[in-house]
Amino acid sequence: MNRIFSICYATPRPRRLDPLSVTRVLALRNDRLGDAILSTSVFLAIKELNPNIELHVLGSQINSDFLSRQPCIDRVHRLYTKKARGVWRRARNLSTLAKLRSIPFDAVLDLVHDNRKDSNPFLVNLIARGALRSGYAKGCSPHRAFDQVVSSENVKQRHAVLEMQEILGNTFILPKGFQYPDPSVAREPEAAGRVQAVLQEAGVGRYVVVNVAAGDPRREYPEAKWGKVLQGVLPSRPGLAAVVTGPADQAARLESVCEAAGPELRGRCLAFPTTLYECSELLRGARAALTPDTSVAHLAAAHKVPVLGLYDDFHYKDKVWRPFATACRLVYPPERGLLRDIDEAQLVREFEALEKMAHEQQT
Repeated sequence: MNRIFSICYATPRPRRLDPLSVTRVLALRNDRLGDAILSTSVFLAIKELNPNIELHVLGSQINSDFLSRQPCIDRVHRLYTKKARGVWRRARNLSTLAKLRSIPFDAVLDLVHDNRKDSNPFLVNLIARGALRSGYAKGCSPHRAFDQVVSSENVKQRHAVLEMQEILGNTFILPKGFQYPDPSVAREPEAAGRVQAVLQEAGVGRYVVVNVAAGDPRREYPEAKWGKVLQGVLPSRPGLAAVVTGPADQAARLESVCEAAGPELRGRCLAFPTTLYECSELLRGARAALTPDTSVAHLAAAHKVPVLGLYDDFHYKDKVWRPFATACRLVYPPERGLLRDIDEAQLVREFEALEKMAHEQQT
């Protein structure tokens, strides 16, 4: 019990740190892939403040491979979720936490926005020891869990990237006029080579990416409706092709979407199963991306590709989780409906509005 109180009422730390005097920083990003993509803004900013900072990130089994491929991150640690087997998961997690506790960090940043991660303040206190602790105000005595917090009044009121940037600003003394970098994703040369080869073989030049995959089946849009959307988009845009993508285990769905576009447009539709990194390289050259609310929307935004997103009816997402720093239009289903209830004609109209928005931003 004394140990618990010593953690909760730790000695006050300096209000903010001089980044030039910082050696090691740990960021907690033990949740989803899309959130990890958005967090690259903070990771890149840390390296801009001081390239010599040793940046560690605590990821999840979902996003740790992606994080390990980002050159701005020096080391990635993996925390397994409940989906992993019980005893094995606990043993690996305890080993990871013990290793992190032995590393002398200057600052520990909890970037996890989701209030379902109420265990994160505990993890921060377990790992931080003498480090400055920054994070979101969550349900468990936030003034004791962290030295610096983003007020709960701001949560769900502005974009998650801006909130994470505030956490960084609360942690470090920033130079006057410091500009945060936008989220960005490192190139994958091997994946880029395969994407280029497939597109050249299919004779695809200008194209939009249509992502039909979603981790949650409730976010999947029917193949027949995707086909009707392509019937409304492609005929009036000569030379434009649609690359329909998703993971390899959904190859049949990709073909179904291409077939649903009809025989006249079948030659302008390419079914292309991809890995995450191939999808990223595919998006780099796209004119636009049409996708449900998945990590693909944030990948497209990281490449500054206009996004037409199909989102569920939690309307706060328009503020918090919309694609960042790019032209985007979000389409919602009717009240209390599902994505499959979105009208195809509405998507076609929103695509036309997206084109105008992207053109205005370029000029």
